[in-house]
Parts: sequence; C-alpha cells; structure tokens
Amino acid sequence: MSIMRIYVQTFQNEEHADLFLLFCQKIKKECFSNDIKINLTVL
Repeated sequence: MSIMRIYVQTFQNEEHADLFLLFCQKIKKECFSNDIKINLTVL
C-alpha cells in the first residue's frame, strides 16, 4: 500500500523558495544522521 501526499506551495519570491528547499535538505540530513527513518521528496 502506498501513501502519497501532494502539496502545492507558492512563495513570494525565488529567495523564499530557495530557503524552503534548504530547510527541507537540513531536516532530511538531520533525520538520517539521528537514524530517524523518513521518506522526503521535494520537487
């Protein structure tokens, strides 16, 4: 069984979008370094 969640996010400008991507990368790295299993994909 698959669980799929699709979110559409809009940003005020490109810098806000880049900041969001950086936060997502940081969260993913911290979870893996603390052995927390997550599946995070941002396109």
